[in-house]
Amino acid sequence: MKTILAALFLMALLPAAASACIDPDPDSMGVYFETTASIDCWDHSPNAPLVAYLCLTRPIAPVEGFACSVHTAGAAHALLGVDFGGPGITDTDPSADGYSVVAPTPFPVLGGVSVLATFTYMLYDMTPLHFFVGPPTAPVLNCGMPIVTTAGVPRCTGLLSDNPQLPVSSVNDACIVVENESVTFGSIKSLFR
Repeated sequence: MKTILAALFLMALLPAAASACIDPDPDSMGVYFETTASIDCWDHSPNAPLVAYLCLTRPIAPVEGFACSVHTAGAAHALLGVDFGGPGITDTDPSADGYSVVAPTPFPVLGGVSVLATFTYMLYDMTPLHFFVGPPTAPVLNCGMPIVTTAGVPRCTGLLSDNPQLPVSSVNDACIVVENESVTFGSIKSLFR
């Protein structure tokens, strides 16, 4: 009987764990390897397309635009394309790593995640590749972080890494762990109640 109850309990937890994004903070931007923002560490073979998603997790209001920089460091690679997901979406930043994007309607939010851009890369070797998200190339607000807009009003976002100098995700490298002590400690403490 205990085994059946334990199995049912674990099965009830699986869908929630599989669909939850890894960043607990609201309005937080990062690069992920699937659209539910739950994978930020990936192993990938060379000479095959790699798809990465720029996501805003737990948006506090509808997002109609964003401004940030996304750059990579590490493995030999090429950016094959960027897709913003719909007609009428424009990027006015002419720089290679900068994005200043405006959409005619808010970006959709599914499961607490809004996919802002889809990048397709080609890796040429197995060397680690790190992704960084930072402030826009043309400052909008003086916060040193990416910006999102709602009804034309800009606001600063957070980052999965909490720091634009640190990678938000990586390919072919050890996983980058950003601890959330209150959640971790609370989860452990609840086992002893």
